[in-house]
Amino acid sequence: MGYLSSVNLLLAAFNLLPAFPLDGGRALRAVLWHFLGLERATRVTTGLGHATAAAFLVLGVLADLSG
Repeated sequence: MGYLSSVNLLLAAFNLLPAFPLDGGRALRAVLWHFLGLERATRVTTGLGHATAAAFLVLGVLADLSG
């Protein structure tokens, strides 16, 4: 049960990353919308989503090479 709880918390934390397709990205876009407008807020959060995807890609390759 403890293992499943840990995995569930890890998935929840991942989902709250401020990358656009994830819920954290949608929440960030909603906050930025008030300051930047919808189009600019969407551009900012999709850029963060792309950067997050690239970072995970690099981390995955580095983890594979090291181990």
